[in-house]
Amino acid sequence: MLRLHVFDCGELSFLDISAFGLSNADTDVRSMPGHTPGHQALLVHLRNTGPILPSGDLYHFRTSRRLRAVPTFNSNADQTLASMDKIERLIAETGAALWIEHDRALAETLELAPAAYD
Repeated sequence: MLRLHVFDCGELSFLDISAFGLSNADTDVRSMPGHTPGHQALLVHLRNTGPILPSGDLYHFRTSRRLRAVPTFNSNADQTLASMDKIERLIAETGAALWIEHDRALAETLELAPAAYD
């Protein structure tokens, strides 16, 4: 089953795609504008690992998250802060592990191919 939720963000509209089935996961794509107008976050529900939420470029570092720091190069600071609130609510609601991709300490703990998360 595929559910599409369209969000009107002024001049542009973005799609949130929820609950499309993969062999071992459900995936939600969420609109998180601010870094760029079309920035999105991907929430992946894995059977054995649990929910994982890569931050994309919403947070570049753990410090960015703690301080709610908005980079000067982001397209819209207010949208970035609203997306930070949105992603924090999503983490609280789902118990997802936030993976901040630019975080070297996290990267050093992750399993690398050919290992996989399921």
